[in-house]
Amino acid sequence: MKMVFGKKSQTFLILNGNATTDSAWFTDTKTQTPEMELKLLLALGLPIVPAAAETVLGIYVFHRHGDRTAKKWPPVRFTDLGADEVYSSGLYYRSRYVSSNASQQIRSLSTDE
Repeated sequence: MKMVFGKKSQTFLILNGNATTDSAWFTDTKTQTPEMELKLLLALGLPIVPAAAETVLGIYVFHRHGDRTAKKWPPVRFTDLGADEVYSSGLYYRSRYVSSNASQQIRSLSTDE
């Protein structure tokens, strides 16, 4: 991204989503060649390319519980919020890994039957 300060055009580099003005990364565009700019664009664009042929072999979900009443005063039960939290996280994992149209479907899923 180019920024203009007065009469001088300078390059402002963003690393990991954070803008930096550190002098090591803040350079004058007059010293950059088109080849350098192309290399910079390629270096910044490569992490965007998704991994090809990625296969999920299995997952392990460590999930405790949703919001509940205090253990000090029995009976301990889910609150409405807690029940909704557990239900919505179950829907998420089912849609991501188990459903027939899942985005990251696990192959060779077996049942407990």
